Amino acid sequence: MQVGDIVELSAYGKRLKCNEGFVARVGLVMEVEPVRGLASQTNAVMVNWSGLNNVNYHIRRDLKHAK
Repeated sequence: MQVGDIVELSAYGKRLKCNEGFVARVGLVMEVEPVRGLASQTNAVMVNWSGLNNVNYHIRRDLKHAK
């Protein structure tokens, strides 16, 4: 993921209860930051979701590129 990418929730992300408000929305990646201390060396991705006024952090596994 890079800043400026258009994303949506992945199948895994849609199953998470904390992501219920983002299902069927697309978002714009605003920032990508490394998460320290995780063995998988994943990144935290800040997404500005369409129709919402706030940004939310997700892990890479929650997201996929929008088609």
